[in-house]
Amino acid sequence: MMDLALKDKSALEGTPLKLMIVVAMIALSAPPLYGALGNFQETASINSIRAQVEELVMMIKELIKMGPGSKRTVEIRIPSDGSYLIIGGASISESMSIGYGLKGDRPTRYYLTDPNVTFSTPSEEGLRIDGPGCEICLRCIEKNGSILVQVMI
Repeated sequence: MMDLALKDKSALEGTPLKLMIVVAMIALSAPPLYGALGNFQETASINSIRAQVEELVMMIKELIKMGPGSKRTVEIRIPSDGSYLIIGGASISESMSIGYGLKGDRPTRYYLTDPNVTFSTPSEEGLRIDGPGCEICLRCIEKNGSILVQVMI
């Protein structure tokens, strides 16, 4: 019993030192963890938007197959962290693409090439959708002998 009491006294004296070491280790490891968490959130947002783009592309291909006069309504969900989606655009190449990205970044463009699809939006500047998203209407129309996908909110 006496040996346990002696061991306990030395443990009591070493506990504050052990706690200080644990606190120091936590303080040193916290900043890299916060950075990794931020990168994870950005990656999760981009993956979520990319999944929306893939779903949208499938809907557009179905719409084109059905031909002029066909119409689809699609719900777009965008994370509310500054992420965005742009359908169409001002230039010829942008009008044939869907762009997505995070706040402050240039959009990554996805070009629809099989079949070639041109988007028509009310502003002709492209339709920008920010978080949390919205419902859009896609219509396949024929204009000057070309098939377009008209995009409206």
